[in-house]
Amino acid sequence: MAVSVYYDGDCGLCSATVAALTRIEPGCEIDWVRSQESGWLPPGVSRSDLSRSVYVHATHDGAVYEGFYAIRMLLRKFAPLRPLAAFLSLPGMDRLGVMAYRWVARNRYRLSKCRLRDAV
Repeated sequence: MAVSVYYDGDCGLCSATVAALTRIEPGCEIDWVRSQESGWLPPGVSRSDLSRSVYVHATHDGAVYEGFYAIRMLLRKFAPLRPLAAFLSLPGMDRLGVMAYRWVARNRYRLSKCRLRDAV
């Protein structure tokens, strides 16, 4: 199943995560899309939405996942990370995961110490 992942390409934390995931399974069918460069948006997603959260668009059925749910779905694409995806699917983990994801998303520039655009 191929997916497109829309992420904040100006965020050092986000870009480092994409680089790490790409190294885990280089042949994985994922289209990594910097949200700042995307000319096409997933159904029901605005530019404003993309500035606040990661989105995964599953091309086989058109489903769109946001934030924690996008990360959990994405982890399933990488064989070594599937146990983590299974753990995040346990009852109650979505509630905790959504809160944790929102905190990280709000603080991502502070956590990564830079915006990549500013570093150039």
